[in-house]
Order: sequence, then C-alpha cells, then structure tokens
Amino acid sequence: MSETKECMGIMPNPDVSGLGIRLGLYITCFLLAVIPRAEETKPLISSLLSNTRVYALSLLLTAIIQTGKGQLTLYHAVLTFHMLMFFAITFLPSPLGTSCPDTLAPV
Repeated sequence: MSETKECMGIMPNPDVSGLGIRLGLYITCFLLAVIPRAEETKPLISSLLSNTRVYALSLLLTAIIQTGKGQLTLYHAVLTFHMLMFFAITFLPSPLGTSCPDTLAPV
C-alpha cells in the first residue's frame, strides 16, 4: 500500500510574514498615505521613506537568501512580492507631483 500524504497547511515563516514585518509595512504605508506632503512634514516623510527603504531591502535580502537555501515556499514568495509592491507604491509621485520630500517646493 502507498502512503497517504497529509496536507499540513501553510508552514509559518516569521522571517517573511511575521507580525513585526507586517505591522511595520502597514503602519509605514498608512502614515505615508495620510501625512500631507508639506514643508512642515518634510523631516517626518524623509525618515518614513528611509524606513521604507530599509524594510524593502531587508525583505528582499531575506527572500533571496531563503530562495538560495530552498526554504522559501511559493506562498511566501508571492507574499513577499506583494509586500515589496506595497513598498514600491510609497515611491510613486504624490498628487502634487513630488515623490521625494527633498524636491518639495516652498509652500
């Protein structure tokens, strides 16, 4: 008789989909969406964008390393891709046409 394989569900991978990673993504993207791009908020937006770059780079490096070791499942690869796309959305131009706080025109 052949052995029957049981589906154990999706195995957790806290390096890619842990609570801290997701909360950091949600909070940073939310703040970048609601904070107005004005001269007064320039330092805050600059630090949030720097934070976003660090998150995205660390998530990308984690995915590359885990793929190299054969530890990244398809589910977590797709989840990583979606999170990186959320980070990429924060770099899109704002409605005022300025994407980087360094290029803000004086108000």
